[in-house]
Amino acid sequence: MKKIKILFLAIAFCLVLTVVITAICRRYICPEKDGAQNTSVPFRVTAAGDIEYEIKDFNEEGRHYIYAKYKKLQPEGIRVLSIKGEGEELVIPSEIQGMKVKEIGQSFENSSKGWEDMIAAHGGAWRLQGQDLKKIVVPEGVTKICEYAFFECHAGEMVLPETLKCIDSATFSYCKIKKIVVGSRDVKLCEMAFNGAKVKEVEFPVGFCGRIGDNCFIASTIETVRWPQEEKTDNKDKSCVQGKVENYAFCQCKKLKKVIFPENQKKIIIPDGCFVDCDSLEELVFPESTGSVKYGSMPYADNNKKGGADVLVFKGKNTRLRGQTTKAGKKILTVGKVRAPAGSKAIQFAKKAYRIKWINNKAFIKDAPGGVEEVYGEDEEYGDVTLAAMRYEET
Repeated sequence: MKKIKILFLAIAFCLVLTVVITAICRRYICPEKDGAQNTSVPFRVTAAGDIEYEIKDFNEEGRHYIYAKYKKLQPEGIRVLSIKGEGEELVIPSEIQGMKVKEIGQSFENSSKGWEDMIAAHGGAWRLQGQDLKKIVVPEGVTKICEYAFFECHAGEMVLPETLKCIDSATFSYCKIKKIVVGSRDVKLCEMAFNGAKVKEVEFPVGFCGRIGDNCFIASTIETVRWPQEEKTDNKDKSCVQGKVENYAFCQCKKLKKVIFPENQKKIIIPDGCFVDCDSLEELVFPESTGSVKYGSMPYADNNKKGGADVLVFKGKNTRLRGQTTKAGKKILTVGKVRAPAGSKAIQFAKKAYRIKWINNKAFIKDAPGGVEEVYGEDEEYGDVTLAAMRYEET
């Protein structure tokens, strides 16, 4: 009897050992062909009639994924709605079951619901599961990242592909990613793409000629901005002429301390409202090789220093400077001071220009003094202003 029990235990042990060894072999030593472990199954039909699919426990491109949800695009390719891998890095595959990944994230463009309702309805399941990762890599071949794709996502670094054409509105809203590397030279960053994002740095490629949209980084925690090169760097490359940073792109970035402008730029354009309420940004420094600077309208005044950078610093003598023009034809700069080499073109402009001493608008300041010289510009957004001679410092 005792021998029989020992025999049964031995058989049971062998069976368990066989199952474990087989699982290890399939997973790590001799995995099945990518995409072949499981098949996708429909899990939801949207109000628009789109079928969304889910696949679980599968391998692609030598990596194992716990699940992925996607929808098919016309005429080809898929949009990954949600995906979860293993380990501290998430490398999104360029293909799933032979279908090329073209887009990332859910799209609300045909939805009648607001984004809060969409989040509540989906329980956050449509978001990419990138919490507490060291790195996320979006593969080459992806051309669009849809709105809210990385909403509240946490990662140390994110790498975006050269093929990317569009980062949709609010894509990175309230995410927590230390550094984002943009690979595409002509991608469009739509308005409020990084709204409230806890991002330290965004790196653009050399020769960037895309667009940074209105309010793109509004209220984000970005600390350093590497200003995109707005002129083509290779005369043989005719496809890229000029990039653009749009109005209020970095407004309310309270932790922004430094803007690094590239060398050898013929023209740098600072758009209207670009650095409004950037409390930590004290000065903008332009390299000696800069051809010209066009500084946009900011609500900066002696009584409203949160309206933009306080000082414009020029390293070269030949950099031309332009600002705004009042209705009476006076040249003004919406900063507190210009610092540049003695006799430079920037100093020559500053000696003839004016600054805003007071913004006489109750929306900005109460009990402002009288003595208004004139109304600044055709736009009455700032109301009446009091002008004074521009401060300048020759180096």
